Amino acid sequence: MCCLTAESPDRMAVVLEPLRTLADEIFLAVDDRVHRDADSAYSAIADLVVRASFRGVAERALGWLLRQCSTDWIVRIDGDEVVSDALVDELSALRTDDITHALIARRWVYSDAAHVLDCWPWHPDHVVRAVRNDPSLWQHPGYPHDDLAVVGPYRVLEAPLYHADLLLKDVAARRAKCAEYRTLNPAKVVDGEPINEAFYLPEDRTDLILTEVAGADRSSIARLLDPPALHDRRAADVRRVERAEIDEHWSAKPFAAGDHRADLEITHRVNAMPAGATRTIDVRVQNLGNVVWPWGDRHHSPVHVSYRWERPDGSLAVAEGLRSPLPAAIGPGESTVVPVRVLAPPRSGSYVLALELVHETVRWFGEPVRVTVEAV
Repeated sequence: MCCLTAESPDRMAVVLEPLRTLADEIFLAVDDRVHRDADSAYSAIADLVVRASFRGVAERALGWLLRQCSTDWIVRIDGDEVVSDALVDELSALRTDDITHALIARRWVYSDAAHVLDCWPWHPDHVVRAVRNDPSLWQHPGYPHDDLAVVGPYRVLEAPLYHADLLLKDVAARRAKCAEYRTLNPAKVVDGEPINEAFYLPEDRTDLILTEVAGADRSSIARLLDPPALHDRRAADVRRVERAEIDEHWSAKPFAAGDHRADLEITHRVNAMPAGATRTIDVRVQNLGNVVWPWGDRHHSPVHVSYRWERPDGSLAVAEGLRSPLPAAIGPGESTVVPVRVLAPPRSGSYVLALELVHETVRWFGEPVRVTVEAV
């Protein structure tokens, strides 16, 4: 069980209490702007507490947060959420031997503690909150409202996880949040509207549908909104985590000057291809920069291997080719072989294949490896 929070210990006690019977370990990362006098109270409700020097959106810290957990499965929860009694039961009975993750049905509390929004886009709203503790299965884009991407089979849990942010923040605060987030992930929209406006400003809608919350869950939501004082205290040995440590696992970390440097080597003979055919060429790629290149293509700006076809006189025959994702993350100084899909020119003749890395939406690396190929 893990959580990154700036909420008070009183509120976090309400959030975590139902999950204590499920969790072998509760890891709590507290925003270091929360007063340190609260450390002893946080230590009373979690097995491990750290102070995180964190700024920006919560998704920025997700990769780091998950890697702090030692259990076989990780359940993540936010400080503005309430687990229903039915969800606790469903998590307890979840078969995990043949899945890698589970989606949980999040319900948005609105108007008061007794009602949830029951129309699009607030319902259905499935979020990845239970995942096998294996970093090779995940990708975490690191932008606002980008959920964890997990490979493998999954199950959808129907019992609700209540999200109370619409009651914890007034309209003015939510409008300010929308304005701030709009520039962070402008491509994320719902029905053509920026995602924050779509979710966080139901006041702007005239066609809302509300459904009543089950009686037992109403009291839990009410306790989150007005949590009882937490009197338990324990000796606190709280480690401070600096922002640089968190950002080591931030897959959207910006590239600095000099990070777009690579060495590419074709590992086998490539001298002929059938015209118009697709072949796989193995290319050894070495990272000569100072930032980790994330694997796969689920990120906003992934690093791919691509190519262009040039004629012997240097003119372009094909400006851009297929994209091939990195099979694994490549750290500074590391290298890996990338199977690159290449489509040959449609007409026979002699060409130069220029293989190069491209940081999508940012730039080409500008350091291609070239080989002469006959399209036959």
